[in-house]
Amino acid sequence: MIKTYKKVTTIQAEQFDNSREMAEKYHVDYDGAYILPFRIETPDGWLGMKIGDWIVTGVNGNHWPIADDIFKKTYVEVGNDKKIVKAVQFDSWDEEMMSRIGVYAYDYGIYLININGLQVFLSQGDWIVTYQDGSQFVIPDEDWKTKK
Repeated sequence: MIKTYKKVTTIQAEQFDNSREMAEKYHVDYDGAYILPFRIETPDGWLGMKIGDWIVTGVNGNHWPIADDIFKKTYVEVGNDKKIVKAVQFDSWDEEMMSRIGVYAYDYGIYLININGLQVFLSQGDWIVTYQDGSQFVIPDEDWKTKK
């Protein structure tokens, strides 16, 4: 059975601006012959990056680059967490309710389409949580009870 996981540690991150200070701090190398002209050494070897990407420092002090669009989809600044604007418990297969909360019936179950365009399946009793940015997530009832 597939379960949902989230990251449990915080990270440090800085958006790369090509300043001398950042280049020295993170030992960024430049080589204009590559599509991504800047490189940073990681535990997996040298990885390319560009201005505007994020340099992330993990729990072991290692650095790695993350593209700006991926970073914004994956991380939120501590203290700026998304606010829940609506939480609905899926307790019925009623078509009116399903329409109201944006879930769909299919041959193999009930699902919603999340912000990344992926189908997320529901079980009766699961919570559909909507955040201020419009994103929706499915949280199993037992997990929802521990968050409240």
